Amino acid sequence: MTLSQTWRVYLLVLFSGLFVLLPQYALSANCDTARSFVRSYYDDLERNDVGAARAKWLNPPRSLARSVRNFEWAKIHSTSLNSCSGRKASVYIDVTVKAYGERSESWEGSIYLKSIRGSWKISSMRLHEN
Repeated sequence: MTLSQTWRVYLLVLFSGLFVLLPQYALSANCDTARSFVRSYYDDLERNDVGAARAKWLNPPRSLARSVRNFEWAKIHSTSLNSCSGRKASVYIDVTVKAYGERSESWEGSIYLKSIRGSWKISSMRLHEN
C-alpha cells in the first residue's frame, strides 16, 4: 500500500469544532484477526449464545436463533486466510459440527467477511458437506 493510499481520507469528522481526518485503515478490520473471528463465531455457537452469533453477521439468516440453540459442539480441523483486503476477507474452514439429537457432520468451504466500522461481519458462507 502506498503512502497516498494509506492516508487517503475516508471520513471527515467534526470533533470539538475541529476537523479531524481519519486514514482509511483506521476503519478497516485487521486481516490478522479474520481467522480468529471465524473461530470465535464457532465458540459462540458452542455456548448457544444467540446474541453473540447474530452480532457477527451482516444480515443474520432467519433460522440462526433456532440453529444456535440446537448447536451442541464444533471441532475446527483447520482454518486459513484465502484472501484479505482489509475491507473484505475470505476464510477457508474445515469443521465438524453436531446438533443435539443429530449425527455429526463435516463441512468445508469459505466464510466471507466484510469490514464494518473496523469490525468483521459475516456476509456469507459457502460450505459443503464432506
